[in-house]
Amino acid sequence: MSKDFSAVILAAGYSSRMGVPKWGLMFDDEISFVEKISLEFAKSNCEQIILVVNELNNSQIIDRDFSFPDILKVVVNENPDLGKFYSLKKAVELCNLEKPVCFTNVDNPFLDLELITLLMNESYKADYISPEYEEKGGHPVVLSSSVVKAIHYSQQNGMNLSEFLSQFKRKRVKVNNSKISSNINTKLDYFKCFNRSV
Repeated sequence: MSKDFSAVILAAGYSSRMGVPKWGLMFDDEISFVEKISLEFAKSNCEQIILVVNELNNSQIIDRDFSFPDILKVVVNENPDLGKFYSLKKAVELCNLEKPVCFTNVDNPFLDLELITLLMNESYKADYISPEYEEKGGHPVVLSSSVVKAIHYSQQNGMNLSEFLSQFKRKRVKVNNSKISSNINTKLDYFKCFNRSV
């Protein structure tokens, strides 16, 4: 793939149900959720990767000295209570508005190069693209440049992201990956998916 899009990882939430920051959960013995996602995006040859965190998480991530691709930039959402739409808006400030944006939540670390490529290849067919497994949607989601511009120029900050996207045409791409809709919100979710404790 050519460098025709920006990648965004949304990780500004407080992880209150988990009790610890979800970005730091281990995907396996050697790599965290946030590292796994960023490395998969880097394989896709995207233009840049933007990680959106809250102020507390930013200092914690610096202390952890994660291994991130050189193209990753960290953006601090100073108002995480405003939700995912505002986090995405903060990320879009750094994006090329003429190109698509592929975004995912940090608590869904199951994307890979094959999935990203599949979605990007469909990106011209609708305003935004999402994967689907057995009629359930998931992540990552690809936003066309028209949606990216609408987010950037929106005068609203605290909108519900799903409601905002409902005004645009969506295309769901069927995939053979049951984990695209798996969000790791609690310690039990984490244990069920990874058979390990927090």
